[in-house]
Amino acid sequence: MPDKLHKIKILPLNKEIWIDEITDVREALLKEGIKLKSICGGYSQCGMCKVKIIEGKEFISEIKFLEKGLLGNVFHITKERLSCQLYIKGDITIEIPNN
Repeated sequence: MPDKLHKIKILPLNKEIWIDEITDVREALLKEGIKLKSICGGYSQCGMCKVKIIEGKEFISEIKFLEKGLLGNVFHITKERLSCQLYIKGDITIEIPNN
């Protein structure tokens, strides 16, 4: 396991979790008991596990082809990403929509 951990602040839960750079955000949330809508199991096929990036967009991974196919190229407007495709390299704040 990598020794560098980053903090995710989760709104509206006001909870903080720690994640390494090789774990996707969805998996980290599930490990902490935070459930997101999803029917594909984290394979970037359903587009349901969206989170909104509130702070730290400079620390998030690039949008890959599968994710762009589901969400389009509107991150600069919506600030939404699929948590199953999201990896981080620094501290971020996200908002989880009502499930």
